[in-house]
Amino acid sequence: MEKIDELLEYIDPASLSYQEWLNVGMALKEEGSDIEVWKKWSRSDAERYDDAICDIKWDTFHRHDITGGTLVQMAKERGWTPEPKIRVLMTGTDKYKKTFTFLSDDVAESATPTFQEPTSWKPEQDLVKYLEVMFDPSDIIGYTMGSTQNAKGKFVPFGKGSYTNNVGQLIDMLNGGEPIERVFGSYNRNGGAWIRINPLDGQGIEDKNVTSYNNLLVECDNLPIDEQITKLEQVRIPIKALVYSGGKSVHAIVPVNAMSEREYRFNFNFIRNMLKQAGLEIDSANINPSRLSRLPGVYRGDHKQFLIKTNIGMSSFQEWKEWISAKNDGLPDIINLRDIWDNMPPLKPELIEGILRISHKMIIASTSKAGKTFILMELAMAIAEGMNWIGHRCKQGKVLYINMELDKDSFDNRFKDIYRRMGMDVGNHVENIDIWNLRGADKTISELAPFVINRMKDQGYLAVMIDPLYKVLEGDENSNGDVARVVAKFDKIAEETGAAVIYAHHFAKGSSASKSIIDRAAGAGTFARDPDAILTMTQLDWCPGIEAEKDWTAWRVESTLREFKAIQPVDLFFNWPLHKVDYEGRLAECDFLSNENNKRSKMVLKDQRDEVEDLIEACEVFDIDGVQCFKFSDLMNQMNENRQKPMARGTLDKRLREAGYRSISRGFWGKIDEIE
Repeated sequence: MEKIDELLEYIDPASLSYQEWLNVGMALKEEGSDIEVWKKWSRSDAERYDDAICDIKWDTFHRHDITGGTLVQMAKERGWTPEPKIRVLMTGTDKYKKTFTFLSDDVAESATPTFQEPTSWKPEQDLVKYLEVMFDPSDIIGYTMGSTQNAKGKFVPFGKGSYTNNVGQLIDMLNGGEPIERVFGSYNRNGGAWIRINPLDGQGIEDKNVTSYNNLLVECDNLPIDEQITKLEQVRIPIKALVYSGGKSVHAIVPVNAMSEREYRFNFNFIRNMLKQAGLEIDSANINPSRLSRLPGVYRGDHKQFLIKTNIGMSSFQEWKEWISAKNDGLPDIINLRDIWDNMPPLKPELIEGILRISHKMIIASTSKAGKTFILMELAMAIAEGMNWIGHRCKQGKVLYINMELDKDSFDNRFKDIYRRMGMDVGNHVENIDIWNLRGADKTISELAPFVINRMKDQGYLAVMIDPLYKVLEGDENSNGDVARVVAKFDKIAEETGAAVIYAHHFAKGSSASKSIIDRAAGAGTFARDPDAILTMTQLDWCPGIEAEKDWTAWRVESTLREFKAIQPVDLFFNWPLHKVDYEGRLAECDFLSNENNKRSKMVLKDQRDEVEDLIEACEVFDIDGVQCFKFSDLMNQMNENRQKPMARGTLDKRLREAGYRSISRGFWGKIDEIE
């Protein structure tokens, strides 16, 4: 909203419907703007809106879905282009580095030519070349040779001028030896002369008379002529003709080849925003397609209006826009390892010793109702107090805990319960814990991320905890594409705030004990590949000889880490509301808890394997390279001989692999240990 005035410049209240006008007011109020801003903007359509109406409506605005984004979209539709932070690779810089911003002043200084007017000048040839580059022979063009002085003493165009002449005919006359003043008409040498930059229909000189939106005038007089020329060349914008105005500026004619006036004006604003970053302040009045530019081949006082260059920069406006986009990809610079070998960047500090660094990401996964929130709260307290968490020291600092699931009062009281169970009636540094209770907020991470960044920025947080993940998911958690968009938002939060992002997720259905650590979390594989640290918390069965305490449970924390070696598994006792590390090793020999469903699944799997083995024995045996094999088709026939519903080939393939068989030749299978 720092650009609010700029956005409103593009939105004319007279062009809006009543509802659109209201939407602007709602957006301004939602973003914290003052009513006076809305009133001032509305006054440009005083026939419909006055201050009294604004006062009445302002107090009725309570919608929160119409925000600053509404203004941005409305301004974009009317030609506004956001001003990106451009960094462009300039000629002569190191190939690996984007050394300069959009245009570097020191490059401009080193490359600045000495601007001089031509001593040997053929005005008619200058003008012919200009016309040939700018127009087709059949185009009708307009020009003004008359001028008059305004109140400030400046010479300005006078009258409509000529607007019915054909370019081809004018060129023929000039090439035939006719002087400019006989072909175009006499002019006041103190004032110079002008030409319209786009062809006309021969019926007038207004924007409505323009037949094609080919050319756009870029003019800037806030820099010396030398610097104007240098910067225009270095930004590589396509220029059909570059003309010296005889005054303080050069006129660059840029071929935009727009399909409509709206596109033409949009392109003008795009160019204005881009070149502004190069130090070129473009005259905004040149947005009109019927605009006059200086006519080369004539005098203006003591100076010549002459053609400096033609066809410079990139070959087309579209190519230039793509180049700008590519250079503004927002991606980090490519670096050469030799350049940083002796000056390596420092590693991010460890937030959780041996597990996670600041500004990295961590997922804690476990079964539903396993106490993930408790262990996350314990981590928040460990960071706030600078204590150990599951046996690992934490860096002390501020934490933001985003509670998406629990009732606010219950959640807030849990922190106090945990502190008390730890023997701390009042934490030494409870002020380091901020809580954002968002139960019922119904926000996806795409919607929530900007608000999180806004609340966290410059507040010195070391970590933000999002609990639980499923509350902010968007799309399908089993879709890698959908999950990739979610974790990209976590990257954005970490990048913008410098804080670690830690979130809780649930295990997939079924037994997780037999799965790899990275595969236990539910959903797409992106959950396993993206975080810098993956911690899983799996319930343990009580070991023989260890008497289970009433209401206690036992858990094992395991890890897969990107920055560090995996930590040794950490066994925990959980006695509500606190986890305690089993420093004595009482749980070391305990296995993961198996439920009845898992037991039944194992029994079914064993029965299936036994069935496969029995049928294999009934198949004909073949010796292939010393391996006893059978035909897959024979086994399939055996399997389906007594079945009412035939087994799918894929199902049999799966059962064979589970039983330890593999295909070793087309149609023949053998035992893995024999193959090896």
